[in-house]
Amino acid sequence: GRSMAHLWELGQQRLAPHVKPSADVAAEKWLERELMACRSENLELKRDKLQAEERVEELVRHAALLDRMRVAAVCRQALTETSARKSSTLYARMEMQAVDRVLAECGQEL
Repeated sequence: GRSMAHLWELGQQRLAPHVKPSADVAAEKWLERELMACRSENLELKRDKLQAEERVEELVRHAALLDRMRVAAVCRQALTETSARKSSTLYARMEMQAVDRVLAECGQEL
């Protein structure tokens, strides 16, 4: 005949797929929780990355505007000096207006 131990083993094998030891259940629950935490952390990181990228774009735009303003300011200075030396020509006045327009536009965008 079959030993009791052998029968017990067979029973265990048949049960195994249906009944999980509590340690396995606990481990699975823990894994699920960890996965959820990782997912939400991942979403937060993605959101932070997007915000950082937007901020960088904004800074780049500002830097470009400041460069334009710096160039315009230098032009304005040069024009002021030129028109002070010469009698202020219509051309110089038009250039000055163009430079002022650039400065005003940049100022508004900032």
